[in-house]
Amino acid sequence: MYKGFKIVKIILISGVAIFVTANVLWELLSLTMTRNSSKLYSPDRRYYAQVEETNGGATTSFMTDIMVADAKSTIINFGFFYTGNDTNRKWVFGFDGALDSVKLQWVDTHTLKVKYQYCSELHGKPDKSWKDIKIVYEGQCSKDN
Repeated sequence: MYKGFKIVKIILISGVAIFVTANVLWELLSLTMTRNSSKLYSPDRRYYAQVEETNGGATTSFMTDIMVADAKSTIINFGFFYTGNDTNRKWVFGFDGALDSVKLQWVDTHTLKVKYQYCSELHGKPDKSWKDIKIVYEGQCSKDN
């Protein structure tokens, strides 16, 4: 029985080491492939919006996502490992343009304006609201004409 426990212990320690190593390597890759905009806080500082751009390199185009989140929540993303409450943040919009081709603006406390250009297609259907925030879009991608 003691020998079996020792084998299980070695397997568990190896699994944790592989998991941690994979996350460190994933984060190093993300640092070179991903850019984030500064957080843009709503006028009442209750929410923020942020743009994240992933450069796929030679094999794929840019993927740019817009997220909104509760400003008071703690959201930590470590590659495969995510901590935070999914009800505290929301992906609202994605397209194949670069980070510089989208502008965010809080029109008022409950209205976020997303202005985008220089893209060929949207990824998914843009959300028009989240919690008590209305999201309005201005722009068009070439495949969406």
